[in-house]
Amino acid sequence: MGAKSQRGHGRRGQRSDQGSGQGTGRRGSQGRGQGSGQGPARESRHGEATRSEALPSAPATPPARDVDLLYGIHPVLEALRAGRRACRRLLLKADAHSQRLDELRDLAHARGLPVVAAHAGDLERLCGNAAHQGAVLEAGRLAPPDAREALALPLADTPLLVALDEVEDPQNLGAIVRSCAVFGAAGVVLPRHHSAALNAAASKASAGTLESYPLYEAANLARFLGQAREAGWWVAGTVAAGGQPLREFQRAGALVLVLGNEGRGLRPLVARNCDLLLTIPVSGGGSLNVSNAAAVLLYQLSVGRAVSGTVR
Repeated sequence: MGAKSQRGHGRRGQRSDQGSGQGTGRRGSQGRGQGSGQGPARESRHGEATRSEALPSAPATPPARDVDLLYGIHPVLEALRAGRRACRRLLLKADAHSQRLDELRDLAHARGLPVVAAHAGDLERLCGNAAHQGAVLEAGRLAPPDAREALALPLADTPLLVALDEVEDPQNLGAIVRSCAVFGAAGVVLPRHHSAALNAAASKASAGTLESYPLYEAANLARFLGQAREAGWWVAGTVAAGGQPLREFQRAGALVLVLGNEGRGLRPLVARNCDLLLTIPVSGGGSLNVSNAAAVLLYQLSVGRAVSGTVR
């Protein structure tokens, strides 16, 4: 990247290299298993009786604000393994048997969680998604620590953090977290407000990576970036055009990579707190969705580290 004296160059531009990736992460409703009828009791593989509960198609009261309904094998499995959420109960598709579902059941029992059998249609109505793969977990919300904790990472290890400036689509968030894990980023920093929720849709899009990956929260993202620079980190924002071409960027230290909102890009104050702005050169028309742009950026930055010999 060059010497520290280059700070402040290329801080113009407010758009990120993202397209208009539009997706919605629908929040699931909390179910209580209080249907109008219950199926006959069955013997579980552990010997205790379970019931196939007819769950209500809609809860009688609004779902609790502190509850997520995770769905799908990988999100549920990783949430149970990581133990970062306060889990309430596991719902499995009635009469469904597989090695993965048995593993979920064993993990739930090991944590002392109730395991309830439910019909596939009830699971779909409960979580609002047909892609539940026979597993739904009632769990508390994730609570990321303060982003300033991430600045304690050893600078000698040249860590990479990814900061998201008001990325609003949970599916984009989940895909970005998954790419960060694949390409060795040290964590993701999220603003406290106007950011996609760390909910079931985000966890599903991350294939469960969200449940154990290092996440941090910044009360004020622009201020956090300023603190990162003072602590010796470089800060690189991303713009659709007008920034330094990504292929010319040489990473040579601890770096915070900032990605902007799907439509608006980087906010002006956030852009002003970047040392430089990067652009992904494209030869065709159109633009990249923020999660696609993140994958390209992270790949190139990981290759750059390997070529320069900074990876241990």
